[in-house]
Amino acid sequence: MPEPQDKAIQDETPFVDHDEEPAAPPLGHMSFMDHLDELRVRLVRIGWGLLACFILTYAFKENIYHFLTEPLRQAAPQGVELIYLDPTEAFFTYIKAAFLAAVVLCAPWIFYQLWRFVAPGLYDRERRMVWPFVISSSTLFVGGAVFCFLAVFPFAFEFFRSFETSQAKPPTALEQAAGPELQKPGFREMVRAEVAEQLRQAGGAAVVAKLPEDKAGQLARQIEDNVLERAIVALSAGQAVASGPGPGQLEIKAQFTMRNYLAFTTTLLFAFGVIFETPLVLVFLGRVGVVNAAKLRKTRKYAILAAFVIGAVLTPPDVTTQIFMAVPMMLLYEVSIWLVAATERKKAAREAQEEQEESEDED
Repeated sequence: MPEPQDKAIQDETPFVDHDEEPAAPPLGHMSFMDHLDELRVRLVRIGWGLLACFILTYAFKENIYHFLTEPLRQAAPQGVELIYLDPTEAFFTYIKAAFLAAVVLCAPWIFYQLWRFVAPGLYDRERRMVWPFVISSSTLFVGGAVFCFLAVFPFAFEFFRSFETSQAKPPTALEQAAGPELQKPGFREMVRAEVAEQLRQAGGAAVVAKLPEDKAGQLARQIEDNVLERAIVALSAGQAVASGPGPGQLEIKAQFTMRNYLAFTTTLLFAFGVIFETPLVLVFLGRVGVVNAAKLRKTRKYAILAAFVIGAVLTPPDVTTQIFMAVPMMLLYEVSIWLVAATERKKAAREAQEEQEESEDED
């Protein structure tokens, strides 16, 4: 006896588990608004991370800025002076220095959020590369900044300060005669006595006597302090110290502002940090098939030209710092070619193994 038709239809109907949650749509099926919402979430999390790091680094803002001036101070053993030209410049410069340190401290979190934004469009094996990506990107960025700080800054500041001119006056009789005695106790009193003696011998006392009492005392103290400080500096330096250019002389002296110095250092630090990310970017492009080792080798000469052009744009207008940026870029490009080629060999071996396993299954 034939079974009812509805029974046959019921047997052919596939089983559907209505309690199972539907799979998340692939990246290609996400709407434009979904992309914007995901980007907003990642940017908000990056912002909260930066805020937390900034609160921490702002407590050490003076130490951070003092640390950034170390290469400049090393290039000027006699000391260096940084000035600010408006009342708020020092305050905002410290804020910028603290924010720079916060970005460096928050770099792993920033790279992690960027990776999470692009991860939905990757395969599972590519998603497992999240922590290697975060660690390698952070290490390369910090490594570029450290290379700039330790290798580029000392040479650059030494080069820039070489344009200064210092025309010291010959030592005075006070510096020549009293110099060895300054080592003994009471040398300040001896210098003061010498100043008074020189004033009397030069007729200075008569000139001072004609001045009002307050101005005379102020003038005497000024002369006394100037000669005293000059003698002390001459003793510590072991040489004559110029009090300024003499008649017919030209003195060129470097004088930096806090804002300009921070802008110069941060530009180079971030530029070198980004440049050192070149291997990671090219390896990623090689994995997705945008570039390959053969294409990178073919365009090597254009990469060398681009390295010097980028060095000329991002660095100050001197050949030295351009070379310091261009040479690491070329070396990193060669490393990138080697890494992309290694990735291609590994991918080819994996595909060959998969084809062999498929052929064995068919047999």
